[in-house]
Amino acid sequence: MDFLKFLLHDEGMTLSHKNLKCLVVDDEQDILEILQMILSNVFDEVVVSSSATEALESTNFQEIDLIFSDISMPGMSGMEFLKNIRSQQIKIPFIFLSGFSDDQRIQEAEKLGANLYLTKPFRPQDILNAAKHYLSEERFDDDERRI
Repeated sequence: MDFLKFLLHDEGMTLSHKNLKCLVVDDEQDILEILQMILSNVFDEVVVSSSATEALESTNFQEIDLIFSDISMPGMSGMEFLKNIRSQQIKIPFIFLSGFSDDQRIQEAEKLGANLYLTKPFRPQDILNAAKHYLSEERFDDDERRI
């Protein structure tokens, strides 16, 4: 982990924001652990959930600054999760991570209000670049990132 922090710092990938919180939803434990390790270099807290249903039931979305979610999960899919969030007028930036990159899925994700669609496998730099982009002061002030 220290090596990852060194690499990310060396490439200017750290953000200077304070009290940032990210939600990661994926049914694969390995992916949750990897994303938690990567994103802990940017966020003060990385909340992980192994299902969309669990995330909806246990998350205070007023405290979340960015969401990363898988699409294909048992029970509620990532698409259904995004639909549910957007129907509640939650405007948090939402990034899909998926092992599939077909145009139809990407278009559906965009229609539902996803901000970005990244494919697995991913590079740590891709995750951090996405976080940096959607948390930059130029794109979102505090009111726009919250509910």
